[in-house]
Amino acid sequence: MQNVSVDAVLSSGEEAIVAAADTVVNTLTGVFYYLLKHPRELARLRAEVDSVFQTEDALDASRLASMEFMNAVMYVS
Repeated sequence: MQNVSVDAVLSSGEEAIVAAADTVVNTLTGVFYYLLKHPRELARLRAEVDSVFQTEDALDASRLASMEFMNAVMYVS
């Protein structure tokens, strides 16, 4: 087994974070672009978000699973 320095581990971690951030940015840019090009779908998504998260106190990641249209939008992207 090869010894790996802490610096090497941290550097690899930083690279993974940067790569993931770039992927997220590209995906969300595409999602926003297509939603703005398709106002009916944007309205449908917004209505779903508003119905699931009616107050700021309701913000809860576990509710995302129940959002069928949101999940479809993200899956297609």
